Amino acid sequence: MEAVIAILLVLGFLLYILPRVPALTESTMPEGLNSAREYILNRFLTDNELRDCVKNAKLIESVDDANKCINIEYDNEKTTECRTKISDLLTKNTPSGFTFACEICTGTNPCTQVLNDDNAKKSIYPGSLFMYFPSNTKYLRIYFWRE
Repeated sequence: MEAVIAILLVLGFLLYILPRVPALTESTMPEGLNSAREYILNRFLTDNELRDCVKNAKLIESVDDANKCINIEYDNEKTTECRTKISDLLTKNTPSGFTFACEICTGTNPCTQVLNDDNAKKSIYPGSLFMYFPSNTKYLRIYFWRE
C-alpha cells in the first residue's frame, strides 16, 4: 500500500514540475503584427473615405496583382485617391520584416487565393473585415507574412 502511495506522490510531483506545452492560440501571432492588423482593420471601420473605397470597389477577376484591394478600379473618379489611401495605410502600418497582400470581395464573388505557392510554406497571418452596405456586402481580407 505504501508503494502505491509513493508512486502516486512521485507521479504527482513529476506532473507538477514538468513544463506544460502551451496550446496554440491567437497569441502565437507576433504582438506587433497583431496590433498593426487590428489598427488597420479598425481604420477601415472608422474612416468614411476608406469605407467608401471598399464600397465602390469594382470586383474584376482580371487583376493578377496580389494586392487586389489596391490595384483595382473604383466606381467613381477617386480611383487614384483610393489606391493611394489604402496603399499608404497598409504600407505605413505593416511592421518591418513583414509584407502583405489584400483583396476586396463579396459573398456572391468569394475571395480568391491572392497568395502564391511561394508563400504557402510560410506562416500567414490573416485579417478579415465584413462590411455591410445597403446596396451590397463586401469583405476585406488582408494577409501578412514574413519577408
